[in-house]
Amino acid sequence: MFPIDLTASGIALDDVTFSNRLLDEAGVAAISVSAFYAEDPVTNVVRLCFAKSDATLDAAIERMAGFRRAVGKE
Repeated sequence: MFPIDLTASGIALDDVTFSNRLLDEAGVAAISVSAFYAEDPVTNVVRLCFAKSDATLDAAIERMAGFRRAVGKE
């Protein structure tokens, strides 16, 4: 698993919104870390899983880069 700190990445979305939009708009699934907290959830971190082929990961990186550029313009 690989964590992404949304705040440090300049993304002004909470983890659930980011994960939902990333899936809907870029076709890449992320795991909202807040789902693992019963109280005081961390809402600025998502996780990615790398249990895919290199070709699939390369395509996901390209789609995520496009999504990041679009989110940065909001």
